[in-house]
Amino acid sequence: MDTFSNVATGLSTADAGTLVLLALVDSTSTGTLVLPLVLLLFLPTVHHGRGTGVQAPTPDGSAAPAPARSTPTSLRVNGTTRVVVYLMVIAAFYWLVGVVIMAGFQGVAEPVGQILSSRAGAVMLVAVAVGLLILSWWVDPKVIEKRGGDPEAGTRRWVQRAQHAVGSWKGVGALALGAGLIELATMLPYLAAMGGLAQADLGVVETAVVLALYCLIMIAPALLLCLVHAVLGSRIERPVAALRDWAVRAAPTTLAWILGIVGVVILVRTLPGLLGA
Repeated sequence: MDTFSNVATGLSTADAGTLVLLALVDSTSTGTLVLPLVLLLFLPTVHHGRGTGVQAPTPDGSAAPAPARSTPTSLRVNGTTRVVVYLMVIAAFYWLVGVVIMAGFQGVAEPVGQILSSRAGAVMLVAVAVGLLILSWWVDPKVIEKRGGDPEAGTRRWVQRAQHAVGSWKGVGALALGAGLIELATMLPYLAAMGGLAQADLGVVETAVVLALYCLIMIAPALLLCLVHAVLGSRIERPVAALRDWAVRAAPTTLAWILGIVGVVILVRTLPGLLGA
């Protein structure tokens, strides 16, 4: 109880709200939303079919909707457990990365905090925020298409990997670790959250607890979908398929939004102090 009391004391309401917002932004990434949706749609096929149960992707690279059928509840729950394991693995991976980064940051936290709280540090943060906003425009799918690129190519490759991984526990675990490793390059909300935690009055244990809560919030939407799927099964496969297809199409746009949101969060938290200085 002392640990949670220290967390409540060390984090302001604004800081806690920012962390929740950043975690929810992280929950929309390919690894925490698109891939769990793909896995959910293919699990019933794995349990019913005699082969791999993996359907061929549609021309746009997304998985074809699974046909409606009645799946025994026990098989459905057992299958959904694989997706839960996937989510727990990717959450644990994020948490470990956060703990390692924060542990390495402890020695320089005070001087870095002093720099960031100074006027020069505020100017630097504003410059970073503006850079993120410009980058969010640069990676916008429409801008990529104008440059002759294919903004959905990467997401389609991940969908195909998920279709092959769904048939085994090892495949699901490897998929989660692979997605976590690849998304390290785009974990800006998590990095922003850790930057905020570095300036908070929290100890090592309290920081680890907050990171764990962040990771749980990050996978909460997909966990909720797992629960609903385990209970309702084929009755929600069409809505889940529609959500999956939307998530695949929106994934490239999501990266642009993430960059923009993190940039705006930094500006909102930094500009008032800079202008008032």
